[in-house]
Amino acid sequence: MRPHMRTSMLLLVLVGLVGWTAGAAVAPLDDAFTTLRTYRFGDVRAPLGAIHRAVLGAMDDPAAAAALEARLLAVAADSGASLAARSFACREVRLVGTDAAVPVLAGLLGTPDLREMARYALAVIPGEDARRALVGDEVDHLLRAASAGGEAARTRLDTMNAPGVDRGLILAAGSDDDTVALLAIELLGQRGATAAREVLEAVGQRGTSADRRAAAHLALSRLADWRTDVDHAALLGAAMREATSVAVRRDALAAVSALGDPDLLPLVLDRVADPDLGADAAAIAIDLAMRLDDRDASRRAVGAVLEARPRDDEATRRVAGDAIARLDAREGFITAWLVAGPYPAEAASGGMHAFAFPPERAGGFDGWAPVPPATIRDPGIVDLLKVYGGDHRCAYARTIVHASAAQTVRLELGSDDGVRVWLNDVLVHDRDVARGFTLNEDVVVLPLRAGDNVLMLKITQGSGDWQFGARLRAADGFPIHDVAVRATDAR
Repeated sequence: MRPHMRTSMLLLVLVGLVGWTAGAAVAPLDDAFTTLRTYRFGDVRAPLGAIHRAVLGAMDDPAAAAALEARLLAVAADSGASLAARSFACREVRLVGTDAAVPVLAGLLGTPDLREMARYALAVIPGEDARRALVGDEVDHLLRAASAGGEAARTRLDTMNAPGVDRGLILAAGSDDDTVALLAIELLGQRGATAAREVLEAVGQRGTSADRRAAAHLALSRLADWRTDVDHAALLGAAMREATSVAVRRDALAAVSALGDPDLLPLVLDRVADPDLGADAAAIAIDLAMRLDDRDASRRAVGAVLEARPRDDEATRRVAGDAIARLDAREGFITAWLVAGPYPAEAASGGMHAFAFPPERAGGFDGWAPVPPATIRDPGIVDLLKVYGGDHRCAYARTIVHASAAQTVRLELGSDDGVRVWLNDVLVHDRDVARGFTLNEDVVVLPLRAGDNVLMLKITQGSGDWQFGARLRAADGFPIHDVAVRATDAR
């Protein structure tokens, strides 16, 4: 045979050997994956070794690594495969895993026998998806521990700020375990998780238990402050009506107390005779009664509380007695205000005290809002720092004084800082001062006409505290009984 022919034949043999070797390598790997599905701990590990060597060899080859990742995930997700096989697949995925592996591994976190191996793999996969899956799993386990009374787990949940916590809580809000779901819903409200709004609204409407619906209403009421268009009173009223367990009923009462809206008084009065929460409800009902604009209505509500409580409830009787004394001391103080603002000093030319912001301009103004009841303290002091906060600004307050006949009355006024007063659009008092609050520091004579009179105040703020208080007295300084005050024009 000629030399060039021998060379050609040798090349053909070598090519054939290479092809046979590659095919032989694929076939054992296929066989290894087939064997893997039924592998049990203690079986011959040769198939596992073949797969592991293939994984190591593919780590620098993205296409080969992706193919092996897919095959390993298929085993991990196969409920028909053995536990040993699925565990091994998770372990190998950690070497070639990408974002594509996260959904499968996250799904295995709920399988107790595979949870730790799935977490092991997720911990080394880069990217936010894997981090969120791990956080969600931790949230789930902490919720279960806290629901069973674990104080350390609850403390950890209260302080977690990692990305993915809210998502984990949202998922847990749909848990089959009512205790876990209720805690998750409570935490969503506590965290102000606005991303949970739609889920909470759905639970509030279609929750599988009355307590879940009540808890969702409570959480929604905590997602926004009083200046939003959220009807907090409606949400808390729904929670009060829905709640059945003592824990959720107690949470609802606490939220009503924090809001301090006297419109919820009838619902609280219904709970005063509750054998579990009656004493708490009585105290809250008296507090809400004290926030009513009508002093007589306040007295009637306090009386209703006393009638509903046992005669030996000395604590409630003491609170009621204090309330009646405070009502007597409040005589004439105005607590029915609408407010507008804040208006920053930098928006005013020539100083904010004299500058006419929208509420005092001609043409009407519709930006008034009720004063949050919780910002009014006895005997009738409005804390604007709690309402608006901030320095170097001003706000307006407005009320309607209805007189049965034309008469002159005294407006006894205190403010921190300066104040201007208008009666029926006429400026009747002007104090441009920087001062702390002193009750009844200014006395203003008000000529009331018969019927409605519009009383408006402007209160300026430099820095520090910011508050005002006003009461009406007869011209001789004694209590006045033939005028009534209300916040709105509607009668």
